[in-house]
Amino acid sequence: PEDSQREIKAALELAAARVSQELPGVTLEFAMSRAFVIVYDAKRQKGLKKHTDGRQEGATLLLLIPKPQRDFVGGGTRFFPGGILESSFDAKPGLGSTIVFPSDTLQHEGLPIKRGRRLLVCVFATKKQISNAPQDDTEAAANNDPSSETASPVVAAAADPPDIAQLRGKA
Repeated sequence: PEDSQREIKAALELAAARVSQELPGVTLEFAMSRAFVIVYDAKRQKGLKKHTDGRQEGATLLLLIPKPQRDFVGGGTRFFPGGILESSFDAKPGLGSTIVFPSDTLQHEGLPIKRGRRLLVCVFATKKQISNAPQDDTEAAANNDPSSETASPVVAAAADPPDIAQLRGKA
């Protein structure tokens, strides 16, 4: 179990680092003590209705543990970015992939699974501004434009998959 926890933490840290590279001036911080597992089961809770996570100034990190099509069929996360011209879109990550998205503004739902069990490790991260990070002209304009505070698109960071057999207790 300790090795599994280290591998999960490493995968989430890698995803947070990749997001931080994509968003200059921002770093994501999280505590593994606040991580939890979401279980979708074809015989019980198949999915989750549309919602936001409600975490102000934060991001949600989801790490997929089982293998799609082998351990479960169906599922995924549907995002609703908002806006008149933007339609919903589905993210169906592979084994060991991490999805990162804004917790407070981006509506999403867990799509129902049809067979098996889908497990996700979820942790909420806090966005921290790095005060000495350089800004380019578009970032500076966006920071002064109140209309730029819409939901960011989903960032899918495919982390190097942890040893999933070990995570599932089969090693």
